[in-house]
Amino acid sequence: MYRKLVRGVARTVFAACVAVVVVAPASAQVMDRVLVVVNDGVITESEFIGGMRQAVSELRIRGQKIPERRMLEEQVMEQLIIERIQLQMADRIGIAISDSQVDRAIAEIARRQGIAADQLMRRAERVGLDAERYREEIRKQLRIQRLVDREVRRRVAVSESEIDDMIATMETTGDAPAVEYEVAHISLLIDNPSDTAEHEAKLERASRIIEELQAGAEFESLARRYSDSPTADDGGYLGWRTGDKLPDLFREAVSDLGEGDVSELLDTPAGIHIVKLIGRRGGGGQLVEQWSVRHILIPVGDDTSLDEAIETAERLRERIRQGEEFAELARVHSGDAASRVKGGNLGWVSPGDTLPEFEETIRNLPLDTLSEPIETRFGVHLVEVLDRRRHDIGSDQRRLQAERALQEQKGREAYEQWLRRLRDEAYVKFRVKPG
Repeated sequence: MYRKLVRGVARTVFAACVAVVVVAPASAQVMDRVLVVVNDGVITESEFIGGMRQAVSELRIRGQKIPERRMLEEQVMEQLIIERIQLQMADRIGIAISDSQVDRAIAEIARRQGIAADQLMRRAERVGLDAERYREEIRKQLRIQRLVDREVRRRVAVSESEIDDMIATMETTGDAPAVEYEVAHISLLIDNPSDTAEHEAKLERASRIIEELQAGAEFESLARRYSDSPTADDGGYLGWRTGDKLPDLFREAVSDLGEGDVSELLDTPAGIHIVKLIGRRGGGGQLVEQWSVRHILIPVGDDTSLDEAIETAERLRERIRQGEEFAELARVHSGDAASRVKGGNLGWVSPGDTLPEFEETIRNLPLDTLSEPIETRFGVHLVEVLDRRRHDIGSDQRRLQAERALQEQKGREAYEQWLRRLRDEAYVKFRVKPG
């Protein structure tokens, strides 16, 4: 019955979806109507069309085959329902994102792109997304992120014995520490794979991009100017990924590149791609700066607002300054289940292990000095750096790989169970127009 209902709703708007995906300008207006009731909210036709457009675009960028129409419609509708349920739950438990947190998120996006925040906002306006809408989209994603952190990720703990067992399994199977690649790309997408003229035009443009790169142009600037990927505004940046998290074509390309090198043109029916390998780590020795860190986390949510969390952190900070033990207060007050039992101790932290604002604090904090309260998406932290060192993490790579694999596995299982429970408990009614 569910599949029938989804298909009935989707059929009424599919033709409009295809038109929007292929040709509609950002300013196109679609007559809105309610398709699905979700608890005390709704999903409208324009939201469904936007979801279809985004799904098709992402599949093209990855060079993946677009699923059969009905399957894609069902997937998009279900994703919209799940997103709406999560936002409603965030409303109920009082998860709010302050303007300052949105500002910091925007500043971080701008920093990754190498531009100022006001330039980022102007770029958003040029593609039809005014500043208010852009900020609200950022706010929505931060709220969902914080909800999942609060309800799922923060409750996932991995014990030392579990890590030992995972390492033993890895040694038995002969698994080597995974190599991670820091990758950026430029994608020129082809709307109609059977259109030879379009393919030749994109191939010619890609060749000109290669020539500009060889002449010294910045890859990030060319990605922002030419790429059809949603990552274009980030300079084509995909971040750090293990080989199994990259498209096969990208993985084969970067495996033969040196750091800073750019691939040849990667020609597929879906588009022409250029890949840059920014960095490589894992699979061997690597000398990095590390910090021995402990923290106390005051989560935001339920009955604790951001202002209340900051006040609590300031009171705890004063108690520590007056001589009370950091570790004892962490065991009683910290909302981080994994480190709370260790007196807030996070152990040795490497670059990239924590959120940017947290890492910036520990990079600049003098040893044995208590930080001011700092805000992240997890809540408000008090942080202390106990020691610093330069360390070859090659010997630690297998243990780190085992811990991350366990966290990912347990977190994925917990997240899927949580989502199923939310979906089962929600009231969802499809409004299918007869005929």
